[in-house]
Amino acid sequence: KTRYSGSSNFREALTSEIVANFWMGDGKSVSSTHKDHFENIYCVIRGEKHFTLMPPSDFPWLYEAKFPTGQWMRHGRGQYERKINEDQVNWIGVDPDRPDYTKFPLFKRAKPIHVVVKPGDMLYLPSMWYHQVGQMDNTLAVNFWFEMDFGINYAVYQMIRKLKETSDSS
Repeated sequence: KTRYSGSSNFREALTSEIVANFWMGDGKSVSSTHKDHFENIYCVIRGEKHFTLMPPSDFPWLYEAKFPTGQWMRHGRGQYERKINEDQVNWIGVDPDRPDYTKFPLFKRAKPIHVVVKPGDMLYLPSMWYHQVGQMDNTLAVNFWFEMDFGINYAVYQMIRKLKETSDSS
């Protein structure tokens, strides 16, 4: 974590805590669709990052569900065992770049936005926006997370979530 001591307007808008991450990947690296509870500034150093973005209002069409976590445990040379944990995380099974409309028919209502971030470019990704990130070849990037302001945007997201839960149970 880094403390920012620049202009007071910037500091007040983003809070004083900044988390920096370094990302390195190749053409096989693709994230699952997810959201972060942080404001995000993403910078590409080398290569290109391909973002598929969806606003929080697309939540009802994304089929978010609870899934168990797991890990691979090594047992000797070349032997691995999958261990399923008791805890669960929210997971989105639909691939926004290649959706299976037979399995996920409501995804037709989602409004994905495709963005390519090139070296020297910066992308501001608001907190709570769903996104999937990939690249075509070797890519280096950094991003900076700032704590979100749990204001009206979070309240609207929670309202959409509750409305979906209510409609699913009726």
